Amino acid sequence: MRQAVARMIYESYIAKIRNVPKTERFLVNRNRGHNELSPSETLLRDYKSGKMSWDAFQSRFLAELTEESWKTLHSLVDRSFKENVCLICYERDFPCHRFILIELLIDLGAKVAV
Repeated sequence: MRQAVARMIYESYIAKIRNVPKTERFLVNRNRGHNELSPSETLLRDYKSGKMSWDAFQSRFLAELTEESWKTLHSLVDRSFKENVCLICYERDFPCHRFILIELLIDLGAKVAV
């Protein structure tokens, strides 16, 4: 009897993309993937230049999410029960907006590797 394989969402960064199967890659970086789940260029620039704290970035990022963003998040929740999905961005570690997305996905009921 074959064992069931757990399916879930996990995260990584662009330098390790070769370690992620192509079918599982879900890019969440601006102009290279799903823009609806990426911070605006202005928001990212303001954060990286030190004009705002992580908390302020998080609030503005959440405010930027559109109806399309939420539809994509809900589709990722559905996918998390059928297949593995890896959120990929440029930043190696926290803080990165993909960690905000992971929190949202958990709140929406997705299976997430933590």
